[in-house]
Amino acid sequence: MFRRWRVPLALLAVVPASIAMYALCALCLGLVSVNTGYSPPAQGVTIYLRHNGIHTDLLLPAATPQIDWRREFRAADFAPPLQAAHPPFRLALAAEIPPDRNPVATFVAIGWGDRGFYFDTPTWADLTPPVAVMALSGVGDSVVHVEYLPTPAPGPRLRSLTLSPAAYARLVSHVQAAFARDAAGARIAYAGRGYTLHDTFYAARGHFSPLTTCNEWVRGALADAGVRVPMWAPLPYALFRQFE
Repeated sequence: MFRRWRVPLALLAVVPASIAMYALCALCLGLVSVNTGYSPPAQGVTIYLRHNGIHTDLLLPAATPQIDWRREFRAADFAPPLQAAHPPFRLALAAEIPPDRNPVATFVAIGWGDRGFYFDTPTWADLTPPVAVMALSGVGDSVVHVEYLPTPAPGPRLRSLTLSPAAYARLVSHVQAAFARDAAGARIAYAGRGYTLHDTFYAARGHFSPLTTCNEWVRGALADAGVRVPMWAPLPYALFRQFE
């Protein structure tokens, strides 16, 4: 009888052991920093990090001398959403004004992640085990989520950073490299898949996995910019701890 259940019991033991090892690695590598010589400039480009407990976005000024995102993310890439927007996604932007020309839309939120997860879970209540398993499998396609929004209001899940113009230019290069392109070099937009009139999705490079998460993508962008960040940050907490 014991031999019959030995393999299933061993498999059951592997799952919690793997989770514990993952958490331990996240904790240890989250305490080790890279770019330790970084010192924020007194003046420069102010950006923000925003998280919802699981996912982190970069909040970047809509227009700076380095780049005007309004020219990158045009109104043609946005469309009425396929389903009614949920309250958490309602923004104080006028629906009748294209997002790239709305004077209130002074920032763009940019995040990277699994396409199926983004498309199928506009709220956590929409999350199902098949969607979660597919996202964690590392084989699904990825997307970049772009959202126009007003200047962020202070909050416990928001951190501001000041980057030098050169550092911000490197961060912009990291963001630009995340987009998949068609044969003509243009971004591939999923117009109408956004949650509101002010956000949309673009096809992206790479695959989401437990090792390469949305938070790790943001960490990599900041690391490329030369900012002091953890060695690995699959969840937002180690990343945000650096900026407390």
